[in-house]
Amino acid sequence: MAGRVVGTSAVVVMLITTTIAGAQSEVVIRGEAPAASTETRARSKVTRSDIDERVPRSAPDALKFEPGVFVQQTSHGQGSPFIRGRYGTRVLIVYDGVRLNNSTFRQGPNQYLFTLDTQTIRSIEVIRGGASTLFGTDALGGAILANSLLPEMPEPGTTVAWEPRMRAQYHQADEGTALRGQVAATVGDRFSTIVGGGYANAELLRSAGSVRNPANGAKPEVPRFAADGVTQLGTGYTIATGDIATRYWLAPNVTLMAAANVFRQYDTPRTDQCPPAFGLLDDCTMIEEQFRTLVYAGLDGDLGTWARRSRVRLSFQRQHERRVRTRPISYVENGGRDDVDTIGLSASFETDATSLGRAVNLRGHWGGDVYRDSLGSAAWTRFTDTGRLFPYERGQYLEGSSYLTGGAFARGELRISDRITIALGGRTGATRAIAPTDPETTAAAFDRTWLTTAGEARSSFRVLPWLTLSGGFDRSFRAPNLDDLTSRQQTGPGFQIDNRALGPETQVTTEVGVVADFPQIHAEVWAFRSVLYDGLERAARSIGECPAGPSSEACASSWSRFQVVNAPGPAFIHGVETALRFRPADFFRIQTTFAWTHGEGPNLGGAVPWGQFPDPNPRVPISRIAPTNGSLETRWSFLGSFYAGWALRWAFAQNRLSVSDRADYRIPNGGTPGFAIFDVRAGYRLRRSIILNVVLENLMNRPYRTHGSGVNGAARSISVGLEIGL
Repeated sequence: MAGRVVGTSAVVVMLITTTIAGAQSEVVIRGEAPAASTETRARSKVTRSDIDERVPRSAPDALKFEPGVFVQQTSHGQGSPFIRGRYGTRVLIVYDGVRLNNSTFRQGPNQYLFTLDTQTIRSIEVIRGGASTLFGTDALGGAILANSLLPEMPEPGTTVAWEPRMRAQYHQADEGTALRGQVAATVGDRFSTIVGGGYANAELLRSAGSVRNPANGAKPEVPRFAADGVTQLGTGYTIATGDIATRYWLAPNVTLMAAANVFRQYDTPRTDQCPPAFGLLDDCTMIEEQFRTLVYAGLDGDLGTWARRSRVRLSFQRQHERRVRTRPISYVENGGRDDVDTIGLSASFETDATSLGRAVNLRGHWGGDVYRDSLGSAAWTRFTDTGRLFPYERGQYLEGSSYLTGGAFARGELRISDRITIALGGRTGATRAIAPTDPETTAAAFDRTWLTTAGEARSSFRVLPWLTLSGGFDRSFRAPNLDDLTSRQQTGPGFQIDNRALGPETQVTTEVGVVADFPQIHAEVWAFRSVLYDGLERAARSIGECPAGPSSEACASSWSRFQVVNAPGPAFIHGVETALRFRPADFFRIQTTFAWTHGEGPNLGGAVPWGQFPDPNPRVPISRIAPTNGSLETRWSFLGSFYAGWALRWAFAQNRLSVSDRADYRIPNGGTPGFAIFDVRAGYRLRRSIILNVVLENLMNRPYRTHGSGVNGAARSISVGLEIGL
């Protein structure tokens, strides 16, 4: 059930509306360690069946129908989820228990969830609201927990068995194709493995046309279109993937595992900068290489009284990015390369339940993690007419920088009969950032350490057999990373200037939830209020504040300039999320979601971006708050193996814009218009042997764009997914 609440939270503040839950059969992997936490809080899950039937182009696309999640796309080959008004560095991504966020994740929307191959994902769980107690820094808005397809436990008496499987997708709007082949094999009754590889290619994305600026009715400057008025320039990409996962059963409930996966994305234009607003059509910024390599090993299972549910991971990850901006008319090519190597160790354990009296028991959850980044960065200019290359003294970041973050946590859950649950937890840890001397500005090397703490108090009360009230309090944190402290780069709102004086930000969230469960109806309503202290926000800067050296040229020539600073006062975000699933008969299901979010923070002042006017108000909208939005899905099954249904995604207009939003050409003048997009779905499933899914996307052929995106949604088109296994 993709919307099932397993969550809760403590204490007050608002009220409510409606709810989601997707109901698909979940693939059960025998011998797998159960989820780490038994808390009740706002969360939902996308299963493998959900992914199959939605036929998404990417992992972010797979989340478009989840409650409280709004997906932004800077480019066709990128995607960033917004959760409770937070995105980028304020949403944590975890893959098979390994943290993917590193110290170069950008403050704005980023592309890294896109680097998870949907063809290898078994499920994606979305935790809404602060989650630093369990997961550490960055989890202010929530956490995305992706789980891969893992080998199954061999059948008793097995000698050798194998199962080949093929998946294919086709998307008409961008002539996109994706292929994956895999083989699952078992040897004896203790060892199993999955080996797979894939390839995907997308051409220029065809939309239904341009959206219009609400302020003046003109076409926005981003994206730029071909002569037909519907084909979007600066789109398309190529992807290659490979993976292997092995498991060895030491005992029926204890497994050793090792896995590796590689993601290689090539030639992905930045749609908002290829070509840039007001720029020449042959001016293009492209991510030539977006590579991720992850190798990890671990132990899952029952290790005894103090570690009934255990997950231990030792990991190595490399994030590699190579960018180039080509300007043929001037024979100039500006390039950059960043490499982040991360070594990580994480462990989480859950204890036995200890009886404290009649119908009262206490269960504990404890563990810790540590991750260390090593950073390499370079930049250069090449003159294409002569072939000469001139390296810069520094790259987007400072070569040789490092970043260390980690901590330990403990959480207790007290259950009184089957009616009351009280959970208390805390984390303590530290973050350390090290950077060498800046060769351009001669700024001194720095070595800074921040002690970090997080905590939560949650409770739930089953008022009636079908009605549960939940509430919670959470304190989460985010320490500034190397992108905040040292980066110089061109972003959507303008050129970002580094700031070494930053400190951590903390967010305190209170929330309340109502969950109703009947045999045929599941409904959730969650209301929350978050207060952000010392928030890391963008403040506008003048040309005179640009740094020295070659970086100053790009800074001074930009339409606008910004710098990340700690806000002098608190920012507030509050909202309501609802979800409803109604299943009046086994063959029919309807589910719907609704989310409303409102955010404002202190006016940071500073220089006014080009073409803008100062805002005299002491409090202003927070950047990129998602508009009120929701979804509606129906599904009929018939003749045992067939299904059909339709889906609606909608959003109101978003015209509450921050200073950086108004300077961002991805956001139309006056805000992003609302939309309502209908899809029709149908499919056939013959057990695990044949799975065929077809989606007719954007049935009414409406031009639309999700708020903050640099690319418009696809035109009316067909997407097909096929899976065949033996």
